[in-house]
Amino acid sequence: MWCCNIFSIFVSISLFGTSCSSQDIIDYSKICSTSPGSASCQLIGRSQEVACNGNQHGVDCLLNIQKNETHLGKITGDEALLAAGVDLSEDVVVLGKITSQTKYSSLCKLCTNEHCNENYPQPFNDSLKCLLRKNADVAVTTLQEAQLFFQNVANSNRYKYMCKDGSVKSSSTPCSWTKTLPDLVVAHRSVVGQMKNFLQKNLGSHINYNLTLTRDTSNNKYEEPLVDLLELQQRKITFLENNGDFLSLKKFVNDYTTVPNPETSKQCDRTLRWCTYSDLETKKCKWLRQAAVNWGIQPVVECVQSEGDDELSCLDDLKKGSADIVVASSNYAYISLKKELTSIAFPETDTRYLSQIFVVKRADDSSIKSFSDLKGKSACIPQFGGKEHLSLIDTTRRLGITDDTQCDYGKLLNDFIGDSCVPGVRSSLIKDSTDLVDKDKMCRRCKAINQTKTAEYCNADVINAYFASQGAVNCLLNNDGDFAVVSKKDVLNDTSLTALCKNDSLASMNGLLNVNTDCALFVLASSEVVLKNDSSKKSDIQLALYEFEKWFGQKLRKPFHLFDKFDNEPDLLFLDSTPGLNFEGNLPYMEEYQRLLNNVLDCNTSGSASVISSMSFIISFVLLTLCFTF
Repeated sequence: MWCCNIFSIFVSISLFGTSCSSQDIIDYSKICSTSPGSASCQLIGRSQEVACNGNQHGVDCLLNIQKNETHLGKITGDEALLAAGVDLSEDVVVLGKITSQTKYSSLCKLCTNEHCNENYPQPFNDSLKCLLRKNADVAVTTLQEAQLFFQNVANSNRYKYMCKDGSVKSSSTPCSWTKTLPDLVVAHRSVVGQMKNFLQKNLGSHINYNLTLTRDTSNNKYEEPLVDLLELQQRKITFLENNGDFLSLKKFVNDYTTVPNPETSKQCDRTLRWCTYSDLETKKCKWLRQAAVNWGIQPVVECVQSEGDDELSCLDDLKKGSADIVVASSNYAYISLKKELTSIAFPETDTRYLSQIFVVKRADDSSIKSFSDLKGKSACIPQFGGKEHLSLIDTTRRLGITDDTQCDYGKLLNDFIGDSCVPGVRSSLIKDSTDLVDKDKMCRRCKAINQTKTAEYCNADVINAYFASQGAVNCLLNNDGDFAVVSKKDVLNDTSLTALCKNDSLASMNGLLNVNTDCALFVLASSEVVLKNDSSKKSDIQLALYEFEKWFGQKLRKPFHLFDKFDNEPDLLFLDSTPGLNFEGNLPYMEEYQRLLNNVLDCNTSGSASVISSMSFIISFVLLTLCFTF
């Protein structure tokens, strides 16, 4: 069907008068929903045909449809444009477009029936017939149909092309209009016929029917929840079908408009090389790259997957110059400094996920009453060079227990503790941080979770039974250490432990659950966006990150969700708990993190450098970039 609507511009139009598939709907097809526990989903579930499948956003809906884990969903035009620019399967097809006919009632005045539904077998040819026969003012058509139309001398004398700038041009100089994609209903190719039948049966008043189809006017109890799930309030679906076939989303969008190409969108050959360390993270990065290009954000993102499988390998790539930025956990705080990297932005952290660093001992161990009692004891540290390591040494230096003239935090830890477990100390990627360290001593108390492994396993991974904060607590409880340094959020509350507070006294109660934050050595940011100290791209990258945060973070309706799950996987590129980015570093936990790092830098440079000054957090907003080519 085709209506006299000048705002509906299609390059490729299907015939809508074909008969529906007679195939019954498959059992429990899934429809995308951001609220799978909602009343609408509960009502839909009663149909015994379709159930809701939880999706964070439209992109995840598309990815789930691609995997045939979800079968039907609604996406915005911006999400469709984004998906067309990435590697999306041809099995994701466009079932129909969603349009409003109540917003511009005058657009229906020339239609021959009250429902504003015309049966146009040849839409773009018939729109020209409408122009001639009904004395209309304007018609929407394709270039090919227009050229045929203007072969008639009378038509070429009477009509001209109307351009988007308001000008008119003769029949020999055509001009085209930029097209905005409508919201779409998409489905998996294998069930598109069944999904069409289901919608026709249950969405009678929200389907645009042509003259060959019968409208179902019965009161269907599933119509209201479907309207809610597909966001059809005051809108209708027009099926886009041609002889029983439906276009893939990629073909539909590419036929409809021009999809921006990242490679040809680079200005001054500028790029932002984002380091990733997993296939899924690289996949999310590529969607970010396309979203940024669609929004005209520069420099263009390039996704560089590291040969390693963790942040540490990316930090090494940044040092070597093969990538520009990565979001690094504060577990690598000291390592980042030693690799001459600096913060360019801080992911904001929900207070529930802040790292509160505590020193704990067994409650029944009376030999430890102060920090000086820890010297020579066996320590359980979550990871070498991490926030717990730095917090412990910073505190002992402040209290005058360790040598305040020694600036190598690896050696300071080495000289302060006895046989211990400090996972990661043997990594070849941090040799520049462990030159003065007795690695055997720091690994002597480590164990593998798999008993077939050697008794001593010192890698910073889950095979190490004492890796990370909960592992450090287990190390302490198993009597393989005398004290542990942990992040409160990462451990279970255990009343057999007592905290040693930063004021050099024991906490008044056992466990960490009710211990005041004033007792914590530090309360720190969970991660930071880092790049090389001397990077020439710092200003460009700051501006790009600001735009990413603005369009893909702050906006309620956005085509891409930078800080949410992607493809049902958490914590890709950023932690899911990230509400946004902070470029000033002016929140208390960020200032504390900077102070901790500045203490390391100030020691090594005699106060001549600081993280705060090196971060250059004030963004210069450059409105125009001039690219000179000769």
